Amino acid sequence: MSDDPRLTAVLQAIADQARRDPGFLAKLERALRLSSSRPSAARAASRRRAPAVVDPFEILSAAGVTGLRERLATLSLDQLRDIVAEYRVEPYTLAMKWKTPSRLIDLIADTIEQRSRKGEAFR
Repeated sequence: MSDDPRLTAVLQAIADQARRDPGFLAKLERALRLSSSRPSAARAASRRRAPAVVDPFEILSAAGVTGLRERLATLSLDQLRDIVAEYRVEPYTLAMKWKTPSRLIDLIADTIEQRSRKGEAFR
């Protein structure tokens, strides 16, 4: 390998910057694939939603659509989003951006009711 002073200067500048800036070091490691390309388990777990606090199918079968809507109305916006995520109420995740609980309640109640009726023609 040649002893080119320009290459040595560039590598030294990169090393100095990596010592000063941890973000630069992380980018450098990813670029050179020195660290794992997968996110850590803690980061991956933090992106997952909490489990749903209620089972909308159970509530629907026990209390009907009105009871389901009443029970959903007692939940917070995040808890409603947990139900949307766990039961895959909306496949495109657009509903996760909604800010009004009533909109999510309508979506959940309508979807769960439709899914519970699916196949009635064959019963």
